[in-house]
Amino acid sequence: MPKIFERRKVLDGRAEVITYSRDESAWYYREPDGSGGYRQRRLKQALSEADAGAMAMDVWSEMKTKHNLIQTGQVPVKPTRRTKRATIDAAIDAFLSEEKRRVDA
Repeated sequence: MPKIFERRKVLDGRAEVITYSRDESAWYYREPDGSGGYRQRRLKQALSEADAGAMAMDVWSEMKTKHNLIQTGQVPVKPTRRTKRATIDAAIDAFLSEEKRRVDA
């Protein structure tokens, strides 16, 4: 986990703008996602803490709109991860079919 260099609460404490110590010039908007993690987005136009704080409301609005569209099904979402079980099952099936092909040959 990268180390946070600077942090400022925005939107009445519901979110924060942060910068990491690995790149102190890059600012990020970050809000809790409700499951113990965070949703975040890089603020590419932000050059200072004041710029990042000013952009927070716009980013919050964008993220909220996108989240609502996803939940109503208006925007398709590609799964980000496959379960290990599905990968193992596919590998076993591929192995067994290859073995069957070798026995038949």
